[in-house]
Amino acid sequence: MNTNKNLTIIIPTYNMQEYLQKCLSSLIVKKGLETLEVLVVNDGSKDNSSIIAHEFEAKYPGVFRVIDKENGNYGSCINRGLKEATGKYVKVLDADDSFDTANFEYFLNQLGNIDVDLVISNFVKVDAEGNKDIARNLHIQPNKKDEFSKIAHKSCIQGLWMHEIAYRRQMLLDMDYQQTEGISFTDVQWGLKPMARVKSYYFIDKIIYLYLVGRNGQTIDKATYFKKIPHEFLCTKGMLEFYAKVHNDSSYNAKLLHAKLTGRIIALYKRVLIDYSDVNNQAMKDFDDALHTLSPDIYCELGKKQLSAPLLPFSYIKLWRKNPQSKMLQTVLALYRKMHHIE
Repeated sequence: MNTNKNLTIIIPTYNMQEYLQKCLSSLIVKKGLETLEVLVVNDGSKDNSSIIAHEFEAKYPGVFRVIDKENGNYGSCINRGLKEATGKYVKVLDADDSFDTANFEYFLNQLGNIDVDLVISNFVKVDAEGNKDIARNLHIQPNKKDEFSKIAHKSCIQGLWMHEIAYRRQMLLDMDYQQTEGISFTDVQWGLKPMARVKSYYFIDKIIYLYLVGRNGQTIDKATYFKKIPHEFLCTKGMLEFYAKVHNDSSYNAKLLHAKLTGRIIALYKRVLIDYSDVNNQAMKDFDDALHTLSPDIYCELGKKQLSAPLLPFSYIKLWRKNPQSKMLQTVLALYRKMHHIE
């Protein structure tokens, strides 16, 4: 087993021949490449993804390694990668995204001098033409090891994206971290479950991750997303079940999980009810029943959530639970769409 790897990057890959070359090329740093391990987990691709990945494996032996497996969706790729990873830290990179190579070189070489549970860095969204957004301000001090309890209450930390996160591998092994397999959207679990164990952090104030948006067929594409809404609720239910097991009101970690989970559920409910006008969504009804059983506190908190105070001071989730077909609910949702120009 390798013992000199600062970082393992797991790249879940399914039919990504159009993007994989750029993705893998962005990881070729001039200094410190020998401390990097890249696991391309090919999830039963039917295109040339595996061939492209094997070319990098042949050119950079000991750095790139291809794991060809049967299709099991995103979570199965993460789980398989973690079983074979050897790096001190683990970071996930989607095959249609890439890294800023220069900043990544700095990041990679810094990891050799850091000993924490969580390493945070920046990301930006990038469109197909290469236009970049501005990185968000995390409002935390860089280049300093510190206690996670000091920042866990911050909304920017509670909203960390998977693109901003690298974990100590041993911490993931100690908690037997696994993602739900067979469904989409489980990347969000990467930003929630391990947070229950994080005690220390280090922030590298560099843009590392370049997140491609606007690709046809992307899971965040509105048409694609609508078909997979049940996956969203199954994924969130997995996080809810985890939260129910580790819940502790006195723990800053549990409070962070509570905030992250509550925010996600509210966003899901609003998306289904407002963006898709789907008041009869069965997956949402099933999830809400599970929520009532697994976490009565979050269930009650959502029941009090108002759509848009003070203009629309209505507890819309409570209205939906009482009667999805009610005229009051339909009127409130219609007014909200009109106010926010949602078609």
